[in-house]
Amino acid sequence: MYLIHSRWEVVVLELAVLARDLSSVIPSAATQRAAQRFLEMPDPSAVLGRVYGFLVWQRTLRTALAHLEAAGADLKALEVPVQAFRKTFPSNYPTVWKVDREPPVTASDLVDIYTVHRRLLAAPVDALVDAGLDRFGLVSGRAYESRYPLYVHRVEFDTDIVAADMAAGLDVMEALAGAGYPLDSIHIRRLGARPDATFEIGRWQGDHLVSIGVLVGGYHAHRGPICDRTEPIVFRDRPVPTARPEDLLVMLAARAERKARFALVNFNDAAVILDTDGARLDWDMVAVTAEASRLKATLAVVLGRAQRVLGRSVVPAEVWSWLTRGTGLPRAVTERVASTGVAPGVLRTWSVDNFTVRAWRAMVLFRQRGRPEGQSLSSNALIRAQRRILDRQVKAIRSGRPPSWRDRPLTTLRTRSGAMCEVAPHLASTERCISIHGGWHGSQRASTRLREVADGLARVSEDHRCGRLRFDLWSRDGS
Repeated sequence: MYLIHSRWEVVVLELAVLARDLSSVIPSAATQRAAQRFLEMPDPSAVLGRVYGFLVWQRTLRTALAHLEAAGADLKALEVPVQAFRKTFPSNYPTVWKVDREPPVTASDLVDIYTVHRRLLAAPVDALVDAGLDRFGLVSGRAYESRYPLYVHRVEFDTDIVAADMAAGLDVMEALAGAGYPLDSIHIRRLGARPDATFEIGRWQGDHLVSIGVLVGGYHAHRGPICDRTEPIVFRDRPVPTARPEDLLVMLAARAERKARFALVNFNDAAVILDTDGARLDWDMVAVTAEASRLKATLAVVLGRAQRVLGRSVVPAEVWSWLTRGTGLPRAVTERVASTGVAPGVLRTWSVDNFTVRAWRAMVLFRQRGRPEGQSLSSNALIRAQRRILDRQVKAIRSGRPPSWRDRPLTTLRTRSGAMCEVAPHLASTERCISIHGGWHGSQRASTRLREVADGLARVSEDHRCGRLRFDLWSRDGS
């Protein structure tokens, strides 16, 4: 619900509705009307500039431009203000492609940028196939590109890969490093039988940052046996292990909860899965996986809005009833969160649903605490405090400040958070290295496990970065 006070606000609301209609992956009478209305406006380029940021971060810009082109738009004549283009990526987000360019920036230029970036993101998969690896799975963008080749307008900023365990993650990292994609950072949260870690890998290639995220042990809240269930799907002319559609659906809910918001691309993804595979999905697998991950409520919203995009019901009635039962908050509340979350920024300031958003996020936090792999409140608070100490120490080291009398006592307090060079001397440096404060003060068991991981880094890391190779262990023993 939005409070409208002026003609200007009515115009902005109309633009928001047009942008959302144009974001639908399924062509319909609504998308055709939106495209026609868009092109009938006095200055379509100015309109594109107004909705550009919204479409970028809903990751539906390519979809919207495709609808406009189908309605007769000349993409070489449709421009986005260069000031808006230069602000594509906010300061707290990595620049994925270079945005420092002179006008004009046309819609055709935007299409070319997205097309090139998608092609570059697909190339690293070749290295994994060449290495003969099989204990990984394509997820997110590459999985959709593999399974749904007609879904050509999907936007991706990076490539996500799931590795079955830490050893498989290190193998993926080594194969990518050998192909020229160096390790950028490591963040370890849990080791042992149920690992949870992220390796960030990438390089600049021309004007594009090619980033690969290796997610060890699962996809955020979805910690099921994703790799064990992968299927070989032909990708770039060769079979590659790819996550099943059932897992992809649950991942959409996991992503929404991790981001604490919904995006229109999530609903488009689910609509494509339902449209293509809905009749042959293993709905029992979806139900069991969503239950184990405590993602029922969010998945129900994703599926419900996906069916709106499709214009028909696909989810079996008994599955729908099960998904919407006993989720902690009425599904209508979460629906309102989804609607609020995909409104352009100026409209969000008028929203009266702020309390609803906070209630949903509180429900998400409650479910996180109840997951088998979730952190307790005390563990989370402890890690946050220790992470602040680590961040300050790393910042001081980088600045060149000599150690103070406080550093060693503070280091002894860090029993969960640390840098890999503190447990693996071969990664340490003789200057500007946090290891000068002494070894890490966690448990012996966790230290042993971390050193085993560090042994795999020696082959691909010629140097170290204290702030980039780190761990924040959810338990004292690292498991």
